[in-house]
This record gives sequence, structure tokens and C-alpha cells, in this order.
Amino acid sequence: VDLIQYEQTFTIAPLPNLYGKQTIRFTVSDGGNSSNSDSAQVVITLEIQVTKNPAEMDTYSYHVYWKRTMPITARDLFDDPSTPDTDESEGLLIAGITIDNPTDKVAEEVKASGTDEWFIRGLVNNKTVNGTVDVVVGTRVSDDLERYTRPFTITVDDNIKPYFRYNDNGVLYGDGVTYIPKGYFDENGRWEVSIDTFFEDREGDDLSLKSASSNKSVLIDVTANTQTNTLVFHFKNRGETTIKVRIEDAVTTYSYTFQIGNNDLPDPNFFVGIISHIQSNPTIYLIIAAAILLLLILLIIIIAAARKKRKMRKEIEALLVSEMELEEQMLKLAAGPSSTFNYQSYGYLPPTQGAAPQPGFMLGSGQAAPAPNPNAIGLNPGNPQAQQGIAGNQQLLPPTDGMGGDDDL
Repeated sequence: VDLIQYEQTFTIAPLPNLYGKQTIRFTVSDGGNSSNSDSAQVVITLEIQVTKNPAEMDTYSYHVYWKRTMPITARDLFDDPSTPDTDESEGLLIAGITIDNPTDKVAEEVKASGTDEWFIRGLVNNKTVNGTVDVVVGTRVSDDLERYTRPFTITVDDNIKPYFRYNDNGVLYGDGVTYIPKGYFDENGRWEVSIDTFFEDREGDDLSLKSASSNKSVLIDVTANTQTNTLVFHFKNRGETTIKVRIEDAVTTYSYTFQIGNNDLPDPNFFVGIISHIQSNPTIYLIIAAAILLLLILLIIIIAAARKKRKMRKEIEALLVSEMELEEQMLKLAAGPSSTFNYQSYGYLPPTQGAAPQPGFMLGSGQAAPAPNPNAIGLNPGNPQAQQGIAGNQQLLPPTDGMGGDDDL
């Protein structure tokens, strides 16, 4: 600061390439005799802000998360993100934003009513769009201030799922088992804890708890209080369980699993241990149960098939016996006594008296059968010269009762 006393003026000259705030104090007196009662001195403090010319400043790309409305300031556009200690945007205020959206709107600008605050909302993820920003130098935006228009880009980043926090031992909840001592829960074995204890959202969204379950509820059970966004654990026995939760950020719902355990409660009894194994490995036990059921079904099918086979065998045997009885009855109807030769055992009819045996004449065979004798009655006419109760050359006369040609004869 150069002070010229005789002209009562001063000049402030910022040093080259240095920007920021500077406090300057002036001591001013009314002149005259300082010993007089009406003489006084006044100390004036000025705070000077030195800012780059916005027309010469470069802008940086602005990033907004998909389906989020995020504030945008001059610091976001003019300060180098790789050097967070820089303050080149000090004294700059955003006076307006224009986005050159294509047909599908990628992002939109929002101004808070009654303030100088601006916001950007991302509409289409993984897209970049161009825009311009109007800035002024000052402490507030007014129409009498000069406006500088600078181009910049807006990138809409995809949503990032919430991530696990670290537990008290410095280990992520998603890695390994987090053992909770019984001093954490009440006399009923219950421990209620906020979902924010386990998870954090990178975009700063408020997380909502949707559901929770335990794969070994006989050891450690859990319920979800969706009103207070808290998990309520019920520790029943020593052991570990896998907790599955569903949480929602501003965009969608995600599923997570982590392990919770306790090692200072009594061990579970035998039956509780068996149930916990079934709960933790339901697929294996379902496969075993299905295999046993399939084995029982196969056994039933085999028994049913054996019974059916036995029944069919009995029916066949009964049918054979019936056929033999029928054959015996047919043989009895044949003329003449049976030969001493057991033709029946070979399926032959006994020969007629006086007729030569015909080994090829088998019942129903139709092979090597002699020409039938028209004067013979019976299944085997045999020799036409044999005596069967009717003379060899006699023929039966039709009845004389007027029933000639009757098929009943």
C-alpha cells in the first residue's frame, strides 16, 4: 500500500500471480492539535479480495450422480481438484447456468428460490453434456456487476452402491465375523443398532432399511425395524450366523451379507446344533431328503412290479390249467377209447379204432390231416372202414319231422 499523506490518498496494488484476501488497517486523524479535546484518531480496517480475471480462467468438468440433485459453486468449476488448497475461485459467484441438452435431457439446472445457490440434477447416467456458466466478482449477485461467461462440461456418473463401514476392531463388516460381546445387548439378549453403523453411502444419500434375515436364527436372530432404520439382533446361543439385509439409497435397492457372532454365551444343545446346521445348509438337506424320497418311490415301484409279475404268473398258470381241462374234455368227446400211448401229453387226439395213427395230425395243426370221412361222426373220422356204430357205406338220413336241413343236427 502506498500512502501519500499530502494528497490524502492511498493505492492498493496486488502482487503478481497472488490471489486471495488481505486485511489492511488505516489510522485516520482529524488533523489539528492532538492535545485538543476535540481531536481523535480512527482505525479503519479493510479486507481486500484479489481475484483472477474470470475471462482468463479455465473451468473444470463438473460431476453429478445419476438421479441426484447436487449443489454447484464457483469452486467446483474454477478450483483445480488436484490441488484442494488453492482458492482461485474466491470472490466469484455463479449468476446463471445454461445446459446445451440434446433431445434426451442429460442434466438440468435448478436455482434455489430467493438465493444465489444453483444445483445440477443428473437425468441420464454415464453421459456428458456441455454448458456455460455466468459468474460475477463480488459478495452477492446483482445486475450492476459485470458478468463473465465461461464454458464447462457436466458428466452424469452412475450410481455407486453403499459400502461397508469398519467395526470397532478396524475390520470391514463385510470381511470375516464380527463378534459382539454380551455386554452390548440387554438382559434379553437383544442389541438394536442403526443401519448407518454398518453402511455408508458415497453420494451422501440417506439409507433406508428394507429387510433383514439370519441363516441361523436358532443361534442369532435378526429383525428389521424399517421405521427407525435399525437392526434388532437377538443373541440366543454362542456361535456365528450370516446376516442378509436389503438397503435402499436414492436410486435402487441392494442386498448385502455379513457375519455376526458371539463367543461368550453358552453353547447350543445337540438339537439346536442340528437345527442350525439344517438352517445354514438347506440345499444339502433338501437333496438328501429328495434322494430318500426317490429311493422310497423306486422301492414301491419294484414291489408293485414284483406283485404284478406274480399275479400274471398265477393267471397264466390258471389259463394253462383251463386249457388242459378243455383239451381233456374235447378228448373225451372224441370217438373211441384212448390209446395206451399217451397222445395227450403231445397234444394228439387218440386214434379211431381200426385207423392207423397219424403222428402229424395234431389238434389245431392243420397239417398232414387225412381226408374226412363223410359217413363218420366225431372229431376224428379215421378209417372209413372202421366201425363206429354206423355201417361203412350208410349215411344219416334227415329227420322225418319236417326239420330237414336244420343246423342243430
